[in-house]
Amino acid sequence: MAYGILINNDDGDSILDTRVDKQSTVIKSGSATCLGSTTSVSSGTVYANVIANGNYTSFGAPNNNIDTVWAATSSGTLSSGRVSAVKLITATGVTAASANANETGIIVYNGPSGGAAKPYNTFQPNASSAIADNKIGLANYFQTSLTISYAAITY
Repeated sequence: MAYGILINNDDGDSILDTRVDKQSTVIKSGSATCLGSTTSVSSGTVYANVIANGNYTSFGAPNNNIDTVWAATSSGTLSSGRVSAVKLITATGVTAASANANETGIIVYNGPSGGAAKPYNTFQPNASSAIADNKIGLANYFQTSLTISYAAITY
């Protein structure tokens, strides 16, 4: 029996690979400060929906579901819900169309505490996302700024 933490990517594939013919490689790592979640929306900014059932579609989101990533098409103030401006980080090699698209992931370490059920989320490019190839996204769901330490990997 193995012990440890199981980490999955967006497609549910395990990032932990025990095969000896394949090793994980860090594409990009570091720390990024992400702004706190807000009700203010600015056109052209990429956001993640922090809670469900806001009025995000009024500003260009494809739906009002939690964790939906989208680029705002207009500016204003949400009448319900909160958004997180997604911090976009260049991570060359993380692409949606690549044959290896299911073999990349984002690991967060030194994660924030504070008792929140979901203080942050990470995103990779995919067909329905506002995140371009060779980028990763970090979203802070707290209402105050937060520093997130991350490693984008291929495995």
